[in-house]
Amino acid sequence: MDKTETYIKMADYPEIQNKWIPSIGDIFSHRENGKVETNPIYETTLDWADGKTSLIPVAITWPEWRNRFIWLPHQDQLQEMVVKYRHPTIDEERYCAYYLYLDFYDWLPRHGSILERKGRINCNSMEQLWLAFVMKEKYNKVWNGDEWTSG
Repeated sequence: MDKTETYIKMADYPEIQNKWIPSIGDIFSHRENGKVETNPIYETTLDWADGKTSLIPVAITWPEWRNRFIWLPHQDQLQEMVVKYRHPTIDEERYCAYYLYLDFYDWLPRHGSILERKGRINCNSMEQLWLAFVMKEKYNKVWNGDEWTSG
């Protein structure tokens, strides 16, 4: 899982952050006192007056803190974002994976080179590469090394 400053910066855009529905196992970066740390969401117990106990994800428990976090999507979460966008009518997972592979395979030589060339991105992890694919396919944006630009 990519936890680099570059990936954090790439993920810190409304197009991605607005898709986040916090759940157990998500990775996020939080900024306190200027530091950036990465921690998994964890559960806390809530004891009710009637004696019942509930497990609640901490990020959901305190939604007002959400703006203090930057969600770092896993590769599978990024793939899910784009397959539902590109192929909304396909129900069977095996076909979704097949078409996603074809879409990605078509896109990669044109935009996903790890070599720095004009019009191509420089990705150092699979998360960065898949995030670049999501941003290009869904929002027509390209990472220029500092920010997402129309591309």
